[in-house]
Amino acid sequence: MGSNKDRASRVGDPSKIIMNAAYLALSVSIIEMATGLGLGIIVLEADGLHTSIDAVILLSLYVGFDMAFRPADVDHPFGHYKYKYLAMYTVALIIIGATMALIYEASSDIINKSFERPPQVAIYVVAAVMALVASRAIYLFMSYGRLKEPVLLLEAKHAAADIVDSALVITTVVASMYVPFIEPIAALAISSYLLYLAGNYIKESMNTLLDRVDPSLSQRIIDYVNGMGISVSDVRLKNVGNGYVVDMIIKVPSKYTIGEAHDAASTVESSVKRRFPSVRGVVVHMEPDQAA
Repeated sequence: MGSNKDRASRVGDPSKIIMNAAYLALSVSIIEMATGLGLGIIVLEADGLHTSIDAVILLSLYVGFDMAFRPADVDHPFGHYKYKYLAMYTVALIIIGATMALIYEASSDIINKSFERPPQVAIYVVAAVMALVASRAIYLFMSYGRLKEPVLLLEAKHAAADIVDSALVITTVVASMYVPFIEPIAALAISSYLLYLAGNYIKESMNTLLDRVDPSLSQRIIDYVNGMGISVSDVRLKNVGNGYVVDMIIKVPSKYTIGEAHDAASTVESSVKRRFPSVRGVVVHMEPDQAA
């Protein structure tokens, strides 16, 4: 893992932003869990668990980013960017496990009819929590605007959804003062949302880890290169986590010298990388075009 000095030297390092967001999430979790356990408010415990999972997600992504920043080496010629998605997959499994425990607790309260009216102080606690969550969302959205890192946008949207979640928690706390059984039902609703988040994390991480590619990109590259007057025999894409590496075969006139063929390949490489932002590298193979 890179040193703190190495991380600090990176300009606009997403890992530093992720860590700051993790501190905010951890603060919210501690406030909610302490209040929920101290006052016996299950919906605050549930939301505190939700936020603690957010903190774990952010910390895991921080570790993943640190690995992703390592330069390519002999064992990892395309870099280490996929570590970030491995971290996301691991976090998704943590979410599922914690959510099942939450479902069990809320279901037990409903079955046993164990309902309690929350005190009014819970409203003020959740209002303070909402302010902290909003600050995390704004911070992540602004950071994404500067760096255009997709994971920052994903976490910003997650934090924005948490603002809605906090509003629902306030509504639940108020309603539970009059109808106590609403509280465990709200905890089950939060659990459903957590499972939805886990599904999204698993889907996105597995798509990258299993090298799923955009099927339309190959054809768009072929059409673009053909438009340059160069025939393309084959295009293959490799998902390297932060984009694609393109492996392609072009046809060059058999009368070309080695130098001319090399110039044609170099032109294709540079042109494709300029035209398609998601392409991180291009490898061009050449074969003679007997018809030219």
